[in-house]
Amino acid sequence: MNPLRRQGRTLFLGYLCAAWVAVLMAVPLAGLFGSASAGASMRAPTFARVDRNHDGYVDRLESAAVRGLVTRFSEADMNGDGKLDQVEFAQALGLVDTKTTERTK
Repeated sequence: MNPLRRQGRTLFLGYLCAAWVAVLMAVPLAGLFGSASAGASMRAPTFARVDRNHDGYVDRLESAAVRGLVTRFSEADMNGDGKLDQVEFAQALGLVDTKTTERTK
């Protein structure tokens, strides 16, 4: 085999290995940024994010995704059906925020 061709092939394989190592090193960093943004999105919960099974209601198990909502769930469930609709959920967020600000005063 031609020595110049062999050198070119060696350089190309070295480049491929370096690129592969760079990708493998970037994967954990991408995971860090992804989890940080997921945590930030749960700080401002929306009904669609909390309603994991997409049945149009938030039950007690799903409410655990919002800090403080489980303890105020019974108070937020106005009609006593064991689940929160969108209106009850919005009012429950107000209850949770009110309780949080009362503790800081």
